[in-house]
Amino acid sequence: MKKPVDGYVPMMTEIPRFLEHYENLPDQLNVGPYQKNWMKMSYIDRFAQDLMAPDFNPPFSGKFYGKPSSKQQENLKGLRMVRALRHAAVLMEERPDEPFWKCHEFCPEVDLIIKVVQAAVSPDGGEVDGVGHIAPIPYQYWQFDLLSGDELVAAHDAINDLALKMRKALLSKNVREKIKCFKRNATDRYKHLMKVATSAWAAQNNSNLLIRLDWGYRKTYPVVLPEFLSQEDFRLQCAEVSEFRKIMLDVLQKMFGKDLAFYAWKIECGDVKGLHVHWLLAVNGNKHQDRINVPRQIADAWDAAIGKDKGYTFNVNALDLPNKTGLRVLDYNDPELLEVLGRYCDYLTKVDLTLKLRLPEKMRSFGSSKLQKVKKNKPGPARKYQMQMRKVLDVRGPQGKMSLNKPGKNK
Repeated sequence: MKKPVDGYVPMMTEIPRFLEHYENLPDQLNVGPYQKNWMKMSYIDRFAQDLMAPDFNPPFSGKFYGKPSSKQQENLKGLRMVRALRHAAVLMEERPDEPFWKCHEFCPEVDLIIKVVQAAVSPDGGEVDGVGHIAPIPYQYWQFDLLSGDELVAAHDAINDLALKMRKALLSKNVREKIKCFKRNATDRYKHLMKVATSAWAAQNNSNLLIRLDWGYRKTYPVVLPEFLSQEDFRLQCAEVSEFRKIMLDVLQKMFGKDLAFYAWKIECGDVKGLHVHWLLAVNGNKHQDRINVPRQIADAWDAAIGKDKGYTFNVNALDLPNKTGLRVLDYNDPELLEVLGRYCDYLTKVDLTLKLRLPEKMRSFGSSKLQKVKKNKPGPARKYQMQMRKVLDVRGPQGKMSLNKPGKNK
């Protein structure tokens, strides 16, 4: 496998680690249609971040018009743009009928680029809201490797013009507001979950055992990548996972009763895992101190209730990083408490930068326990110390902070 190009920094979306950024060719990989679509979307999303970057230059701004190389960064960006155009064109053709499109809401950046490409590859171009008229590109994306001389220069000029138009539209007030709205729900969820989580220490117990568990479908061998055959198939799979989630919550409440300090869950759909559920919860740390075996007991109970042949539960607490993960008994005056909660609440509520899972009607993808009110005259001796007071956004994990990054001003 080739080494990554020096100086390349991945943008918002991470591509699977077994692929280098320039080897991300979904159509040539032996993967299912769902994963191919996800990878194409990720590539287009990363290209959108290139367009909005403060140090943006037209992709073919150098004098060299040969094939891209690690020594010609402008042409590497041009290569990424040509591939993004190709992926967008393929996705555009699949979009109306693919079940993949019907169960997801796509980020405004990617949606705008796909619409621009749709106009650019049309014989007469077309109008795009917020962008204006898009002139047709004189060559198809598959022809660029065959061009040379004046034809290649003309193609590069057309791509540069298209990139500048997309950049201007992406940095416009209207599109930025759409992007903000797309990400706002994650921030609101994060703030609410932080209130719910901290109330477990402020209003209930002076110490709690923090637990992270993940539930997913058991893998098959050979591996069968997830895909939805139809909208009805998607609805049935979501209904099944939602029912399993209710069973898991029922098991938790029966196991711990009032010792269950708080809980939160989120249903996601991964390109390899398919539908799965993330859990973050805390139980009374005065009665439950074993950071590995307590969550293991929960995992065993879930697998028994749902069926070991159907799914499995991953015990995140069992990772051999107790001091780094923070999944342990935490006291109310622990100096790391808020940062630990901020990290895991952020992970559970992170914005899905490329797409959001859109569950069928009357099904939820996120939920938590109720906010506990702090009693003014709480029984028992007064606490010797006070909990830390910090702004919730200051302790937010890297996922949320990255989503709040703002692109630079247009040059």
